[in-house]
Amino acid sequence: MDLPALSPESSWEVRIRPADPAGPPVGAGVLLTDNRLVTCAHVVHDALDRPRVPRDTPLPVPAPGSRVLVDSPTYAGSWSAHATVLPQYWHTRGQRPGDIAILQLEHTPAELSPAKLRPVSRYNAYPETRVRARGFPRRFPHGLTTHAVIRGPGGDSPELVQLMLLPPEADLESGLSGCGVVDVSSATVVGILTSFLRSPDDRAYLGWMIPVDEIPAVQGDVITAPLDRFDELNAHLDSKLRELDLDEVAACYTAALAGRPVRDARRLGTAWEALQHLGDLTDTPEGTPRTVLFVEHIALQRHDLARVLHRWTETHPDYARFRDNVAAIRSGAGRPRAAEQPEAPGDPAAQPNPAWLIIRAEVLDAAGTTPPGEPESASPQGTYLVAHWLRYGPRDHGPETEAGQSRQVPYPELRSHVLELVHAAETTLARFGNDELRLEFILPLELLTEPIPDWRIPEGHDVRGPRLGARFEIVLRSWERCYDPAFRPYAHRWRRHWHELCSGQAGVSWPSRRTEDMSLLAEELARPGMVARVLAEPPDRTAGQLELLTALRAGLPVITWRVTPQHESTLTRKRGDTRFRRWLGNTILRSRDAHDAVSGVAALPRELRVQRTAVPRTRPLPSGDHDPFKAALIYDDPTQIPDVENSVRFASPPGPDDPAG
Repeated sequence: MDLPALSPESSWEVRIRPADPAGPPVGAGVLLTDNRLVTCAHVVHDALDRPRVPRDTPLPVPAPGSRVLVDSPTYAGSWSAHATVLPQYWHTRGQRPGDIAILQLEHTPAELSPAKLRPVSRYNAYPETRVRARGFPRRFPHGLTTHAVIRGPGGDSPELVQLMLLPPEADLESGLSGCGVVDVSSATVVGILTSFLRSPDDRAYLGWMIPVDEIPAVQGDVITAPLDRFDELNAHLDSKLRELDLDEVAACYTAALAGRPVRDARRLGTAWEALQHLGDLTDTPEGTPRTVLFVEHIALQRHDLARVLHRWTETHPDYARFRDNVAAIRSGAGRPRAAEQPEAPGDPAAQPNPAWLIIRAEVLDAAGTTPPGEPESASPQGTYLVAHWLRYGPRDHGPETEAGQSRQVPYPELRSHVLELVHAAETTLARFGNDELRLEFILPLELLTEPIPDWRIPEGHDVRGPRLGARFEIVLRSWERCYDPAFRPYAHRWRRHWHELCSGQAGVSWPSRRTEDMSLLAEELARPGMVARVLAEPPDRTAGQLELLTALRAGLPVITWRVTPQHESTLTRKRGDTRFRRWLGNTILRSRDAHDAVSGVAALPRELRVQRTAVPRTRPLPSGDHDPFKAALIYDDPTQIPDVENSVRFASPPGPDDPAG
């Protein structure tokens, strides 16, 4: 008795039996058109009950009119039909391809539909592509499914592609030959399974397939099911995602898992390999394929790929089923509607009395200076001119600004002087009932690595107050970009990327092997919609300073990095970097999921403080967590730069042709 239909996607699967209906299945086949199918020549040879021949001996062409019986395990009925062997498409050992037969069916029911084929050859059958195959051994006449990954060209015939089974299957009997090999990411047939290699303990661990492009009926006069637009775009997606390191889109991969454990993340190197892994998982409870979630989240981050990624999703065969879920991802991912777009991201417009303390430190002597074009790993040790401004009231109504007295401060006294300014600002604001104070530090390069979030304000005798990072939102700004004439030629880039951030763009550049070259990094940061860079090294190291300068010249308003000890071991550093990037990606995604008008990258100052206040204070962090106090954030608004004369005027940076001062 036949099983009910399983799914429309598998209605092209057929079983091959001897002409006698009582005979067991001997293999499988793939429906190419309404009346033609492909299987292995040796399957037909067995179905015709012909004598076995040595493995290296060609199989004789069946007599004209030779027939076998074909039925479907996924068809809800008792359909079966005879199929006649087409001698002109009989390919056997010693030929290319070496094990193919095309059969002509007498009739097929309307419920059966041809397979969707993907034009794969041995040259573009990419390694690590995950596939599955279902055949019909004698003990499992209704189907036995096995999973595998493509290893590349190989075998005893030039057209074959090698597969590795996952895991090695025991007791795989004859009956899987001729079944379709399906790419799990696109649900398309990429080849025909022909044989297995067994280990000494009789476990099948390797297999071979004949790729679709080698099947003569697909190349010649048999009209197969046409490739739809999704198949074409899927092939294009291959090349794009293979060039993308998984580190760059790790947060997207985590979002696609949606709570499932990340078992294989360390073994995945590229976004394409992650896509293959997600293709093996069941859909989310809402019915969205995890591959689609992954692709859509990448589109939010990589605006240069968004068009092709969106088209891939929209041409998915089941797009109508999860269309609403995709629309929710696109609309709630940090792109505010026009009526909700903030004047500047991160402004606490919903709070009636926000306030800002802006502290600027300018190098007075050369002891701690670092020429912007030639960074050096020097510790700050000079004297700085420290100025400060206190601004309170909503920015859109013109905030009140008080400019304090500038003071020359040696580096050893810098920390205590900053804490005094913060304490004085809190005392002043308490008289006016302001609800929240934010800290902005405009610092030269050598001071950007100071552990400001860890500084504490004393609260009475022998009482240590909370760290600054727990009490206030803290953002850093680059003194060089605001005031150094060498940065004037890049001011227009800064304003452009800031405008993109304000309009909801959320492109993030993550560390990768490709961007270790500063020229390649500069090209990546020039992409439209790119607003943030995660540094691979902190700026107190030469490589980190070069990377920071590249990001500043590119005009990115948001730059962040992990604060690391100078003598951290290589292994500890790698583990810490991985945790930091995972934490940062999840923080951005968490904010996106909140559907706020200001979210994603634009909400990092707010989210960073939220994460810092959530850190346990009485016990160590759980294993695998990142300490948010060890994150530094440049968040640079080009429209709010204090005047060099220490007045209360705030403006944009001058361009290359504007007068100084």
